[in-house]
Amino acid sequence: MNHNKLSFLPENYVSLIMSNFIRLENVTQNAVEAIEKLNAFTDTDVIDNKKFWKMPFLGKVELAEKLKELNRIGFLFVGGRDGWPPSEIFVDLREKKFLKGKFKEVTWRGPGDWIIRER
Repeated sequence: MNHNKLSFLPENYVSLIMSNFIRLENVTQNAVEAIEKLNAFTDTDVIDNKKFWKMPFLGKVELAEKLKELNRIGFLFVGGRDGWPPSEIFVDLREKKFLKGKFKEVTWRGPGDWIIRER
């Protein structure tokens, strides 16, 4: 378990996985080259005008390949009790043998109060 109150958000995390793209947030400059090789590009959220990285994929196999690489370079996967967060998608793909190994999940107890655990 890791906990940090110095930064409001952790660096380099997968915040959302939709049917055809992965949303990456708070990406550091040292991760940009690696995610660009995975066809990630910047986009802007229409609701809050916030910049984020978008990584398209086609199907479970490509999704698993991209999650494997994001995990390898140290990205965190958002977890939580509600909905279908990226950490649960990772677990599901691991149970179905598309992925293997451990990953790091990030959850929040409050603003700027986040925890990282290995799953």
